[in-house]
Amino acid sequence: MKKTIKASESSMMYRKIDELGLSEMDRAEAIAALETADKLADAMYWVFEKFDRVTGWVLHNPNLKHQ
Repeated sequence: MKKTIKASESSMMYRKIDELGLSEMDRAEAIAALETADKLADAMYWVFEKFDRVTGWVLHNPNLKHQ
């Protein structure tokens, strides 16, 4: 079932992993590393987006600037 779900996503990275001809355990490890990297990238994007919102608010609020 998991293999069907990954194949339906049509992701290039998942296809490349499948083309390598790895053993089932190595394939599972590679996919787990890929998913971990994806979650880390999403978390970093979330943090940068929040930081941008906070700094944008601080920089655009005239009451917080020095006169």
